[in-house]
Amino acid sequence: MSINSDTLNIINTILINSPFGKSLGFELVCVDPDIIELKLPFKRENVAMNNTIHGGAIASLIDVAGAICASSAVEPENLQGGGTSSLSVNYLKPADSIDLIAYAKVVLRKPSHVVSEVLVNDPENNLIAIALVTTHLSSKPDDALKVP
Repeated sequence: MSINSDTLNIINTILINSPFGKSLGFELVCVDPDIIELKLPFKRENVAMNNTIHGGAIASLIDVAGAICASSAVEPENLQGGGTSSLSVNYLKPADSIDLIAYAKVVLRKPSHVVSEVLVNDPENNLIAIALVTTHLSSKPDDALKVP
């Protein structure tokens, strides 16, 4: 099963092609309902020191992967807004001079919130970080910033 093309357009516009998404360089690799892959190509702008990717860039990759995953199975007319209400990251090893891939899958879907597990791997499939992301989904624009 694939996602609705209008939902994919919303994801691309708001999350991938936003000024923030473009500055980090996100690339959507694969998106299916409740499962996605998102790439963070190595960029010097995302480095903390030497060639180690900043933890904030990795957390942003995780956050956006969780948001895309949460949105992936929502009909576009119901995709009115939302935001991350919880983000828990465990960094397992540094990422030096490499592209990163976030693999996200929904572990719990409710009408107002979605919990996704996100694994961040390097190109050799070594685990860099693991996270849980809770995304609040709103049914109308006014609810976009309210935490459940």
